[in-house]
Amino acid sequence: MKRLYIFVEGQTEESFVKMQLRDYIMNIGEGRISTVVPLLIPKKKGANARKNKGGFNPRTGYHIILDFVIRKLKEDTAALYSTMFDYYAFPADCPALATSKAETDIYKKAKIIEDQMKQDVDHIGHSIKFFPYIQMHEFEALLFSDVQAFETSLGVTESQRKALYDVQKEFTTPEHINDSPKTAPSKILEKIIPGYQKTVDGINTLSLIRVDRMREKCSHFNQWLSILENAIKE
Repeated sequence: MKRLYIFVEGQTEESFVKMQLRDYIMNIGEGRISTVVPLLIPKKKGANARKNKGGFNPRTGYHIILDFVIRKLKEDTAALYSTMFDYYAFPADCPALATSKAETDIYKKAKIIEDQMKQDVDHIGHSIKFFPYIQMHEFEALLFSDVQAFETSLGVTESQRKALYDVQKEFTTPEHINDSPKTAPSKILEKIIPGYQKTVDGINTLSLIRVDRMREKCSHFNQWLSILENAIKE
């Protein structure tokens, strides 16, 4: 039986893995996987993630990520590992970030960062079991897979509902909602829904959206789960 560990950026992603992804992945794994565990990245190098929850240091976060990922890879070399990190506000010390930012295709942007992470753990000899995933552009993008869920979870007003649907129509896919400080998915939601809280409202709303619906609307997210499914079934 295989084990899957998913490195996550914050408590919202941790809750998403525990509340939705775990059961979904166990199901598509068809009995070949025994556990799916989210691992929070600490804010300080060498720190215990449980004491330093959520978010990256904007200047040195990438090296903290690598330190934690490599330590965990060495602890259980037989397991499968992945990540769920936002592209928005990704740490500036990532060597590939400038190249990624210069790319116009959002999926190539993500792949550049993912390839860099994979390359940076190659030296320990277990990269074949490490499948990095960058969420374009932010966790909240998944919420735009089905904006009707906001009506149930938050009881949005008619004007808020219209604004949410307008955002959905404006972009090619939810993953295309970009990473500007003003137009990142979370910033849009905070503007449309005053008082929106990611760790509560985001999770409650996402729990009403089927993972298959997210896969249908978000091709990079879909590709990631397909990669994990294939790795589990190998």
